[in-house]
This record gives sequence, structure tokens and C-alpha cells, in this order.
Amino acid sequence: MKINLIDFGDNSYHFTINVKVNNIDATFLIDTGATNTVVFKRFYEENFEKKISLQVSDIAASASGENMETGSVIVDSIKIGNKEVSNFKIGCMNMEHIENIYKTTNKGNINGMLGADLMYILKVTLNFDKLEYTV
Repeated sequence: MKINLIDFGDNSYHFTINVKVNNIDATFLIDTGATNTVVFKRFYEENFEKKISLQVSDIAASASGENMETGSVIVDSIKIGNKEVSNFKIGCMNMEHIENIYKTTNKGNINGMLGADLMYILKVTLNFDKLEYTV
């Protein structure tokens, strides 16, 4: 399946994949340094009509070391390619700064981050040379 290459110029890239969260299409960043898969707060609240209260945590930090607002939610299902996990607990974060970068640079929407937990459970193999992944 296809990995999307987002080119920000000056050798600055993001890789994304298309996923389904509770059967809703979403685009997640591939974050090989993230322990947990995360859905962005805006996407969660807009699609599941549920408000979530997030807390500032010293456990979750941005790449710059800034503490982040975090929480967790249970999703009925999350599907990558042809594999699906049910009743999966994922992180939920306010990532407006990343969403705004995508919006202001016309790179589309970004709804979450794929972390090591789900990559391990589903046995995701990434091939950046071919911009493909398998599950």
C-alpha cells in the first residue's frame, strides 16, 4: 500500500498513510519515534461528536521538548490497509500547530500520528525507497 510523501522543501519531509478510524477516513503521519498512536483532538471531536478534556503532561512532549496536552480514547476500530484492530486505546492530543502548518501550506489535512504500538501489533513494514508499506 502507498506511503504519501509530503515535501516541505529544503529536504524536509513528512510521510503519511491513509487509515480508517471507526470507518472514517483519516490521514496519519508516520512517526517512527512515537511510542503510541495518536488521534488529533479536532478530528476526534468533529467526527465523533464527543468533547474530550486534555491535560498538560510532562510524559508527552513535542520534538522541541514542550509539554503537550494529552488524553486517551478508545476507538471501536482502527484500520490500516486490510488489517483492523478493535476497541483500541489511542492517545488524543491537541496538535493544532501541525494541523495549521498543513493548512497554511496547502498540504491537506492531518488527523493523527501512527506510533510504534499499532505498527508492532499490525506488523507494519515500511519501505521508504518504494514509498510503500505492508501489513
